[in-house]
Amino acid sequence: MAKSSSAAPKCPFKADELKKWRQILSTKRREIVEDIGSLEKSAMDMEEGHLAPTHQADRGSDADFQDTNLRLAENEKVLLWQINRAIKKIDSGEPVPYGLCEHTLKAIPKNRLSLLPWTPLSIEGAEYMEENDLQLQDMLIDG
Repeated sequence: MAKSSSAAPKCPFKADELKKWRQILSTKRREIVEDIGSLEKSAMDMEEGHLAPTHQADRGSDADFQDTNLRLAENEKVLLWQINRAIKKIDSGEPVPYGLCEHTLKAIPKNRLSLLPWTPLSIEGAEYMEENDLQLQDMLIDG
């Protein structure tokens, strides 16, 4: 994790750029919330027997399908948490301004943010995390 310094880290983006990043993240957040709802509804429909199989051999695969949907929903909830955290960083600059790596406190390249606008780590930070067998929570300043 980055060491604190006397100078507060500065956001690498101007206000109009931050507004665009926030719009991108908000759109993705809406998509994720819808996905979570669909996955959970599908899993619950299976549990409640709304989609009960007519053949006994199908019951095992239906249970697998239900488990898969619930796991995917959990993964989407983690992504939703990361998106909400990125939006908070845009709105408040906390724990560090949006667009800064929480490991190096340097700007995350725009091409990386274009792919993963919620990422709190640069490639350098992500590589450090992998090389040291750390979890994302271990890398976050407020983690």
